[in-house]
Amino acid sequence: MAINVVLQTENGRILRQVIDTSRGLNWILPIDNPDFPLLQFVDPYGDTIFNERQTRRLVEELKAVIETAEKPEEKALLKQVKDLAEEIDTHLYVRFIGD
Repeated sequence: MAINVVLQTENGRILRQVIDTSRGLNWILPIDNPDFPLLQFVDPYGDTIFNERQTRRLVEELKAVIETAEKPEEKALLKQVKDLAEEIDTHLYVRFIGD
């Protein structure tokens, strides 16, 4: 299973995306970990959407996960997701798309 991440408009138009070809996000994201108030709710089997008001916390959590990632390819993938999340603005959303 893979989790892909997109930056989209409120109408669903995709502006940018991170395709998880390694299928690693489902293993390195802190899903169900209450220490991560937002990322704990990423659904590996469905969609999870974050808005502009959640951006700062989401980026902070992604930075923390990047710091603990062990492999360079994991860090690179997480950095792509963080960079995408930093682009959220009014009427833009980050959608984590699970299998």
